Amino acid sequence: MYMQITHNKHSKKSKTILYAILTAVIIVSLYTLFAWYSHLWPFATRTTAGIDPTAPNTHTNSPTTQSTSPLQKTPTQYDNPSGSDPSQSSALTGIVNFSGTSGDGKTLQIRATIDQKVTDGTCNLTLSKSGSATVTKTANIVSDPSSSTCSGFDIPIDQLSSGIWSININLTSDSRSGSIQGVVTVQ
Repeated sequence: MYMQITHNKHSKKSKTILYAILTAVIIVSLYTLFAWYSHLWPFATRTTAGIDPTAPNTHTNSPTTQSTSPLQKTPTQYDNPSGSDPSQSSALTGIVNFSGTSGDGKTLQIRATIDQKVTDGTCNLTLSKSGSATVTKTANIVSDPSSSTCSGFDIPIDQLSSGIWSININLTSDSRSGSIQGVVTVQ
């Protein structure tokens, strides 16, 4: 009789361990399905600039600004029908790939990708609106594996009046320069 009691305790312990393992497998499986469906880690789509160019502009949480720059435009180096290498160009080129408000709606954020790989330099932003003061900001150029970016511009919304603002980013490196244009509407 003593042997049977020990066997039952061992059987209960084995069942508890088996249930814990099955529960863990079910939880991991459910997260994997959810992550795949929601495009979360490890299934998230990433691009050089951190923004999926095929996704709609859902990066703004507030209707304060509306980007009128084409978010789905492919940078020149990736859509170059002439076959020439943009890194050999004498001028720096690129796109404004995001212009919108921060999560709290108090800051206009502008992000730009440079088609060429530049290891050092500056991005000088000028926001201008007809009949309004001009806003200027400076950011460093950050090198990516095959291109570069401006480290980003954050402008308090209270410095801007409502309306259409022109974006002009002058790019300067040791040996080259160029500019990127765009437009953003502040409401």
